[in-house]
Parts: sequence; C-alpha cells; structure tokens
Amino acid sequence: MTKKLGLLLITGIFLVSLIGIASAADVAYIIQVSQNEKPEFTDAMNDIGLTYDLIFASDVGSVDFDDYKLILLNDENFPNWAEIPVNEVPAVLVNGRHMDEWGWTKSISSGSQSIPMHINLTGAHPVGSGLPDDVVIYTTEDADIYYLDNINVFDGIEKVASPGFDSSGIVIGTVAAGSVLTKSGKPDTNVNANTVFFGIYESDFWTADTEQLFKNSLLFTLEDEDFPVSLEEGQNLISLPILGSIDAEDFIDDNPGVVSVKEFVNGELVDATTIENDKAYFIEVDEGTGGVDVIFTGPGPLGERNVALDDGMNLVGVTSLSDIDLDTLPANIKEVSRRGANGVYDIATRYSNGWFNEFPLEPGRGYWFKLNGGAVWSYSP
Repeated sequence: MTKKLGLLLITGIFLVSLIGIASAADVAYIIQVSQNEKPEFTDAMNDIGLTYDLIFASDVGSVDFDDYKLILLNDENFPNWAEIPVNEVPAVLVNGRHMDEWGWTKSISSGSQSIPMHINLTGAHPVGSGLPDDVVIYTTEDADIYYLDNINVFDGIEKVASPGFDSSGIVIGTVAAGSVLTKSGKPDTNVNANTVFFGIYESDFWTADTEQLFKNSLLFTLEDEDFPVSLEEGQNLISLPILGSIDAEDFIDDNPGVVSVKEFVNGELVDATTIENDKAYFIEVDEGTGGVDVIFTGPGPLGERNVALDDGMNLVGVTSLSDIDLDTLPANIKEVSRRGANGVYDIATRYSNGWFNEFPLEPGRGYWFKLNGGAVWSYSP
C-alpha cells in the first residue's frame, strides 16, 4: 500500500546566509535598506527551516534568481520594480505599491477597522490550513491592510481570504504557475510561478494566526518533491528527507499496519508526537502486512542545515534528497551506526586517519551518532 503525505507545517532553526556567500539560500528577501528588514519575516522563515539572503533592491539586476526557491518583498516602494522578476519566479508579495504594475489589479485598495482587523478564509486552501474561518489578524485597531477590490482586480487570482468588511475583496490571494490573469481593457498577465499576494503588511502587530498564514504562504510557493520510503515488517529506522512535520498519530492512522512511532528522548525511546526534520524515528510495522510503502511529499531542502547534537547518543535524520558524506560530521562524532533490515547494525568508527567501515548518510534512513561533547552539524543538502 502506498500513501502520499502532503506536508505543510515545517519546523527547524537555521543560520541566516547573507548575500555574497557562494551558495544561495532558499529565499531572496528583497529590501531597500537594512533597517527595513522585518524580524517577523525572518523569524517565520527560521521557524519553518528556510534560509534567506538579504538582497538590496539596488543589486537586483546582478542577482540570478534561479538560484533561489522564492523571493519575498516588503511593503516598500521599489523604483526598479520592473527588474524584480515577479510573475516569473515563486514569490510572496507583502506589497501593495506595485500590484498594478505587476498586472494583478488596476489599482490597490487599503482599509482599517475601529476594532482589531479580522479576515474571512474562503475555503479549503493550503494557505489557510488548520486555521478558523474567521481570523483576527492584528493585535491593535491601528493597523491597515492592502486588498484587491472586486472592481479593479484581474480575473484568475484564487481568493484565500477576504477583509471582514468586504467579502468580495482579496486580502490574501494565490496564483498557480502557468496561470493567465485577465482584465478587460488591460494586457494579460502571464504568471509562470506560484505566487502569493499577502496584504497583511503591518507585521509588528501580527497575531499568531497571521504568522501561520504567512508561513503557509511561503510554503505554498515551493515546488514539492516526492520521496518514497519502504517500511518493512518489524522495526524501521527512518527520517524525513524533505522539509516538513507530520503528526505521528495521523501517520499511524493513514498507514494501516504501522503500530508505533518512537523517538529518543533523555536516553530512552518514547512515543513521538511528530515526525520532524533532522531526527530519526523507529517505526514498527505489524508482522504479516507485507510492509508499508509511503511517499513523503513536500519541499526539498536547499539551504544549509545546522543540527544541534548532544553529548552521548543521538538519533539523527538526514534532511536531504542526496547522500551526505561522513566527513561533514564534527570531529567529536566518533561513531555512526545504521540499522539493517535484519536488525543488525553497521558501525562506522572515526580514527585519526579517517573512517573505518565508512558509508554514506542516505536520505530516508536514520542513524545513531555517538558524540564526545555537544556539537552542531552543518551540511548542505
């Protein structure tokens, strides 16, 4: 039996990559000046495991945006807006100043309320997943939004949320790659990459639900990868190779034959509540089932991973779609063990001249790491 699991919520904290480093990060975060960097944006990206480069608008013309998974824009006026490849690469647009030039509306609207602003989610869209239909978006009544009103908006934008005061407007809207936006009397707009308009721009006053909507918007733009994992009868030591987090109970319910999901906490194996990146899990499958085949679906990792490890034994996963070399491990990792299908472990041991019984760290598998002291393992997927 094969199950396909869509991943939305993502966890993890990663170091920021600044422009000028040889390998690009996940997100090109475009701002005018460094003071305009929004900590709410960067905190959210860190929370869901996306690295970012800060790119000044004046440098946009010299940047190869194909090196990034998506671009992110502040609510700023960009004189060189035409150089920013909106509609050509995945993007989250927390910007109302250029939506007319980018061909989404004839003009932008803004609004506020005398009470903390709320919006209405309009259906089962991934960006609104797990949130109530009515969402309070700000902690104060003094914050405004941008929205695309029904008179001026182009056709072809999928409404995720409307302002509480205008059910016909779009405060969060998405356009899928390959779409064409149309408006009578205006040229068509070809959108060649997943893009989100996010009109809740006063991030200083975001509620927790708004932060989640922003995270979901970032994830919506990313291209999904499929990674199959075959679970044999008995115990399996696996990890999550793509970016994501899965509720352990849901995983068991969705995969008949799976009995339990265990993680290593404080020196013992206990029932896991979630399956997360950078960790490994023992998954037990009932005898007589013939095993269970699972396809993990979600964004593939790109930016550098930074995994905190404790002194002693750690149960570790590989967040990557390709093999990782043992030589990437910190020097105080002395042993790495992998479990075979028969339950027997191969052990790679580090000596002064290198590894004995060396093997690659493969995506989808879990490993025991033995450390002399804590460390941070940094590697590029």
